[in-house]
Amino acid sequence: NAATGGSTINLNSLGAKTLVGMDGVQINANMMPANYRAILLYDGTNMVLINTPSTSGTYTPVATIVANLDSVAPTVAQYSRVGRYVSVSGSFTADPTIVASCQFRLTLPVASDFASNFQCGGVATGTADNVNPIAIYADATNNQAFFDWVTILTSNTTYFYIYTYLIV
Repeated sequence: NAATGGSTINLNSLGAKTLVGMDGVQINANMMPANYRAILLYDGTNMVLINTPSTSGTYTPVATIVANLDSVAPTVAQYSRVGRYVSVSGSFTADPTIVASCQFRLTLPVASDFASNFQCGGVATGTADNVNPIAIYADATNNQAFFDWVTILTSNTTYFYIYTYLIV
């Protein structure tokens, strides 16, 4: 079964032992997919997951406009997950309403429960001349990637991004 919370396992009459990753962090929801063949080592206290889950693929993120944009149109993005870390790259077209601070959120390919905005980080840049870089960080309230920049353009512009986040 997939990990659904603070996971324990009971093997060979040892009693329930906490399942942790190589970093000592308890395995919880989203950290181990269903039907994953785990290799475990008993360290005398916990069962340690030796083989870190990894996967990759594509997904179509959903955008939610937060400020000063008429539209945001993300394309199919690609992601790669290794253990508790996910890297995402893709592109989107944004149409700012005015020269001002622009903000929107994108859904994640693998769910996370962010505790701070430092658990996701990245950058985006545009194809047009005179575009400002876009900061990408965690939206801990909505558990999404937050895109934030001051635009000097009010026309449709295509941007390319990359960010990495922690599965919490």
